[in-house]
Amino acid sequence: MNNELSYYSIHNDAQNINYAFNRVLRKKNIGKDDSTYLTFIRSAEAQYYQLPEESKKAYDKALADENLFRRIGTVTDVSVSTGSVIVTATDGSAEIVPPETAFPDNDDTISESTFNTHKIASMCKLNNAFVRDKNYDIQKYLRNTFARRFGRKEEDVFINGAGTSEPKGILASAEIGRTVVGDDFTADDLIKLYFSLDKHMRKNATWVMSDETSLKVRTMKDGAGNYLWKDDTILGRPVEISNYMEDATKPIAFGDFSFFWIIQRSPLSVKVLSELYSLQDKTGYVGYETLDGKLIRSDAIKLLLLEEEENPDSE
Repeated sequence: MNNELSYYSIHNDAQNINYAFNRVLRKKNIGKDDSTYLTFIRSAEAQYYQLPEESKKAYDKALADENLFRRIGTVTDVSVSTGSVIVTATDGSAEIVPPETAFPDNDDTISESTFNTHKIASMCKLNNAFVRDKNYDIQKYLRNTFARRFGRKEEDVFINGAGTSEPKGILASAEIGRTVVGDDFTADDLIKLYFSLDKHMRKNATWVMSDETSLKVRTMKDGAGNYLWKDDTILGRPVEISNYMEDATKPIAFGDFSFFWIIQRSPLSVKVLSELYSLQDKTGYVGYETLDGKLIRSDAIKLLLLEEEENPDSE
């Protein structure tokens, strides 16, 4: 205990919090001084702890590397862990007015979106040889493992989610910008999808498609014989590849993804399972986060829709 007191007495709060959290991860006995610093990162659920500040920054970066919505969407942290959160999107304008003139009324179109709470969880195991090794960075292992799992799951539901027991994804909430009959689309269809989006939203728009669809798009040319895809852009706008986009029905999304909001209620929280895997000489770590994601303006993202051709012989 004297060594702990000595450590806590010469380091700042951030280092002390990190030290106490590492003691939890390594299943050390938690003393009074550990408990004092653990209060800063204790989660709402018993025996769960959020990542210390520096580790959380590294985790958030790793999460964004795995999930395109974390990079180009809008992420907002909220302090309430349950209940609805309402955000408002307005479509107004500014004007120049003469001195001593009343402010103009823009007749804003206001839309409201209500966000709920969804929990995403995962569990991983670590051999106790690593847990006992003081030089092994358990925090790095956990944040990279959970960032990969949570990032991929988030991207999946933010694209394909039905919106009942999970977030509502863009394929269920965005507007159709271009419809093509059959399973083949052309360069002209992409150009028409581009112009189906409001011109003010095109400035910040991004193309999203699967790897398979991107292979087809990369070979497309305009009427002058120029490739549509050049310098990692299509018609001047960047492209994001997602393994969770459809290839058959709605293969391409184009729009301003800043209108897709992620409401982060609780960031990654971790609990140590000391006994559950002890016979395997392993330690379990459970991680969870609570959030919701939603497109707050359906017209901010446009989809390419491929419709099946009618079979005249079916009548």
